[in-house]
Amino acid sequence: MKPEDHYHYSTSELARYYGLTAKGLAFYEDKGIISPRRIPGSKYREFTLVDCYHLYDSKFYSNCGFSLAETADLIQHKNLAFVQNELHQKSLQIQQEILYKERLKHHVDRIAGLMAHIEELTQQFQVVNSPSFYRLFVRHYCSPHSSTPEQSREFARWNHDVPINVASLKYSREELLQGAPFLNVGIGNIILEEDFQRLNYSPSSRTEYLPSCLCVYTVIQGSEEELYLPGRLAPCLDFISKNHYQLAGDPFTSMITVANTPEGRIRFDEVWFPVEKAGAAAPCKSPQTSPEAG
Repeated sequence: MKPEDHYHYSTSELARYYGLTAKGLAFYEDKGIISPRRIPGSKYREFTLVDCYHLYDSKFYSNCGFSLAETADLIQHKNLAFVQNELHQKSLQIQQEILYKERLKHHVDRIAGLMAHIEELTQQFQVVNSPSFYRLFVRHYCSPHSSTPEQSREFARWNHDVPINVASLKYSREELLQGAPFLNVGIGNIILEEDFQRLNYSPSSRTEYLPSCLCVYTVIQGSEEELYLPGRLAPCLDFISKNHYQLAGDPFTSMITVANTPEGRIRFDEVWFPVEKAGAAAPCKSPQTSPEAG
């Protein structure tokens, strides 16, 4: 008797060892992963050491994220280099998924932290160098939301990753300086430059690069349905004027949340006002269309 002849298992034994049901084992058999022997004269099946190896491999590949069809192919494949390459590619995919989860956690923590201090942040103004961003323009507030199929796919890709990127408003410096009663606000999404690059976003004719710039930073609030009114920006514009700064570019925002309050639904945004000292010779570098977009 060969040593492997001692390795014969019933359906219930193998199911218990690998956390499967009898139907689960039948499913694996149907997919060609295991090949039990039918016991003559009975309805029972007998499993061998080879079946154990295949179930072990199936757990390995399944836990790596391979589908059952992919698992069956890998188990039966006779080219070890092919299997090695598939594992290498899966490792790269897992690494990207870990990066995504890390960035997702970072932004969840950041937004929760802003929410915890949101009332005091709306009363504070800071002169800072803004982060570098990429921004996707979707439409103007006073314009219809029309897009090509390609633009719709691009917008869906950005929305898939919220809150790594978030909704964003962009105000016109010229309209603000002219004292316009209504602002044709630019609607879009915004993402940190490092996330744009590390998560393999693609530039397009609708993305622009917002380089780091001297800004007045604060948190603004207002009705979610009255984004076009300049009143929410007035306190920051007053701060800029009183501290001898002047607008040097278009203010832009990064949405924190829309909250239900007794006064209605209120939108809270971080906002950066590009500034320079009043009378300065060179303005803050203006936003640029993504150079890769051509």
